[in-house]
Amino acid sequence: MRKAALQMGFVARTLICHGEDMKFLASPFTAFSLSIFALVAVAQAEVSPVHMRIEASNKAETTKTSSTQTRTLTVYVDNSSQEQVELKVKYVIFGRDATSKDIVTVGQGEVPVSVKPHGQEKVTTPEAKATYNEPKPAKGQAKKVDPSGQKIVGHGVQLMKGDTVLAEIYEPQSMKDNFGKAAAATPAAAPKK
Repeated sequence: MRKAALQMGFVARTLICHGEDMKFLASPFTAFSLSIFALVAVAQAEVSPVHMRIEASNKAETTKTSSTQTRTLTVYVDNSSQEQVELKVKYVIFGRDATSKDIVTVGQGEVPVSVKPHGQEKVTTPEAKATYNEPKPAKGQAKKVDPSGQKIVGHGVQLMKGDTVLAEIYEPQSMKDNFGKAAAATPAAAPKK
């Protein structure tokens, strides 16, 4: 009686048990068929020749009772195909409302972009601004005044061809759940002097 001889990485082997030849369930033909099937499945999965990366520019100004944040996104779109592509960059800049603590839209829009074959285009979004007011109580007033406004907490960008999303980036990733769903931010109340 000889022991079974199997090696890792091989799907098909002949097993010899009790002097009888037994074929392993996956014959060489089956292994070949499965590998061809997997290769065809991978070949059918389309890889987009269009890619993007994002650089965020942030600024902040602070006074005694308020802070103002601004964010501008610079989107670099690369086209590695042989054809020119007409795309649109859809972006949202998210904030957190000071009163409700909900995620809101501070800035959003769509920018068309045309990228030449084997080229790169740079798209800069308009500046989005969020103001957060935290008034101080008057002298002798012990009660704290509720803050108002928003603080910028993230952004999301989708690169689209028609209605098809070719690429998307969210910072932080949890903002994906709010893309296109967050309510518009209401302007912060001006601080009382």
